[in-house]
Amino acid sequence: MQHVNLVILPSMGYSGKHTNISKPTATWWLNKLGYYSKEVKKGIYIDGHEHPDVTQARKCYISRIAELHPFMPIVNNETLEVSYLVLPPGKRIIIAIYHDEMSVATNEQRHCVWLAEEQQILRKKGNGRSIHVSDFILETSRRLFLTKEQITEMHCTLPHEKQLTVTDAHVIIHPGKNGDPWWDNAQLMKQIECAIPIFEFLHPGAVGMWIFDCSSAHEAFSEDALNVKNMNINPGDKQQCPQPSKIPLNNLPPIPGERDTQGTIQLMVYGSDHENPDLRGKAKGIKAVLQERSSVWRKLVQAVGGNEKKVVGLCKICKASQIEKDRLLRIASQDQAEGDIIGDDGSFNPSDSGSDTCCMTRALSQQQDFLDEKPLIERYIEEKGHICLFLPKFHCELDPIEMYWGWTRHQYRTVSDQKFSTAKAIIPQILNFVDVKLIQKFFRKTWRYIDAYEKGLDAHQAAFAVKVYKSHR
Repeated sequence: MQHVNLVILPSMGYSGKHTNISKPTATWWLNKLGYYSKEVKKGIYIDGHEHPDVTQARKCYISRIAELHPFMPIVNNETLEVSYLVLPPGKRIIIAIYHDEMSVATNEQRHCVWLAEEQQILRKKGNGRSIHVSDFILETSRRLFLTKEQITEMHCTLPHEKQLTVTDAHVIIHPGKNGDPWWDNAQLMKQIECAIPIFEFLHPGAVGMWIFDCSSAHEAFSEDALNVKNMNINPGDKQQCPQPSKIPLNNLPPIPGERDTQGTIQLMVYGSDHENPDLRGKAKGIKAVLQERSSVWRKLVQAVGGNEKKVVGLCKICKASQIEKDRLLRIASQDQAEGDIIGDDGSFNPSDSGSDTCCMTRALSQQQDFLDEKPLIERYIEEKGHICLFLPKFHCELDPIEMYWGWTRHQYRTVSDQKFSTAKAIIPQILNFVDVKLIQKFFRKTWRYIDAYEKGLDAHQAAFAVKVYKSHR
């Protein structure tokens, strides 16, 4: 269509709006000439969207959003104008800030191409070097950055020591061989440290609700966190030294002759006066920590018939992946229904997989102080006076920045010449080109999904309800 309107017709002396052909006309002629729009697909997607633990996480997330929503700015569905509520004293405006990462391959091309019936497209085997972008978006001001006018205002109103050194929250790297290191939690923490001051300058007095997707990198703990995954069963060896903790008050009360440890401070490393010099200053390990929590250790021993030697460090069900856990539980349920007897040697008992006594690792991980431990990102954001949330797994539709990434890739494919130097120059321009109205439309769709899930719809029903139908039917 563009070639006909911009090249062929002007070369024949035809110009003007009324002489151009439209997109439906171009599509009709392509079909007439034997070309069809074919989508180039590859890969497979396994969806755990409606898994019980995922749906429970979705309910918790949506209830938290519903709790905070009355304090958020109101965006008119028709005009997309933003208005701020007048809140009572002591209450502050809450603004949602979504984060995500995107990688754009240099050789990334359009999914739909026009081909003749027997024609095959020849594309490069590799995707080429990638450009990795980590960014934040807001419903009130698209990306999290300062415009030239705002930078000038900052220099005029703030003293030199309080001026921001970073005025754009996005981070663009070029990972790979002989390139930048791959994105990790440490780089994300540095980005957040720069992003929070930018937000506080743009929205003084407001509370940021920083939302991240469910990822192992995003939910990483600090090195001294109470995390059983970084602890060995036995003391010493190579393992992290967790910070001291207070033994939970909700543990079972002690029995006669047992020391009362409820509410006491427990050190996770051996002191310098320990009887074994090889263990001084070393981490205690899961078993020693549980034994110091006498009521928890007593419960574990009772679960295996009173024999301490039968208490296992990590049982088979806790070691398995979620898919394997589901499979083992189905087998266990079938065996119990048929009257088969499951072994009680302590190595594997699917019927006890949801209890706190199947193994030492499970028992310690379910202690209240370990459950209350927060990821490094969440701890840092809350220390700054803001809110941190994590999306449920498999729910990219609840993240408006995913639609922003799709728009960015679409814009890149239309102008890409498959050269890395061109891609490095184009990607930042595309990120800055997005309009705030488009970002607000992405947010509108996300809010509709949240509303659909809040009303009890499942994934297929929500997708149908969210779609805007414009036909007379």
